Parts: sequence; C-alpha cells; structure tokens
Amino acid sequence: MKQSKKAKKMGRNKRVKTPEDSIERNGMVLQLVSTQKISNSEAYARLNVDRNRIVIQAPISELAKANPEVYSALRATFKRKGNITGFTDECRAFCEKEPTASLMAKKKDEGALLDICKM
Repeated sequence: MKQSKKAKKMGRNKRVKTPEDSIERNGMVLQLVSTQKISNSEAYARLNVDRNRIVIQAPISELAKANPEVYSALRATFKRKGNITGFTDECRAFCEKEPTASLMAKKKDEGALLDICKM
C-alpha cells in the first residue's frame, strides 16, 4: 500500500522516549543556532520539532551539561519505560538549586546552552 505524503513526513519525526533523545534534539537545535547564526524559531522549523516540547524538556539537557554528576545519578533512577515528563520535573528541581543554577547561567552566557528554560 502506498503511503501518503503526510504519513511519510510524520514517519521522519522521532518521538522522545529517553532523556538521551531529548539531549540529542536540544543539541541539534543548539548546533543550528550557533553554527548558522539563525534564531531558535528558525532552527525549530528546520528540524521540524515543537518549540514547546523543547522548552518543557530543556532542564534535562541543561542539567546534563551544567552538572553531569547530578544528572548521572538522576539518570540511574529513570526506568526504560519511565515517564519523561516526571524526569523533566526532577531535573528542573535540581536546576533551580544554587550550584547548578549559577553554572547554567554561566553556560547560557557562553552560548553552550539554549536560553529557553522556564523556571
């Protein structure tokens, strides 16, 4: 049976199932923004990703880059079929604590993180 264009397009989008998927997706957006000097909105459109999902799941990649030790400990608690939204909330809680919060602010100023997280 022949697939429609819409079905083919939907097949290209990858669903985020693990924290690593979220980190990879945020990394692709960051790479486009930094290398091609385009806006976040343009990068989301080019990669065909939802802006709101990126913003909601940003604490995962921010914690992984700002404080890898805490992220590793937290990642060990995430189960294979775990809830990514619950994991995001746990990461956000650690991101709001002071040692990590100042590291994240510094990395955002340097351009190593996207400045999009809702706190």
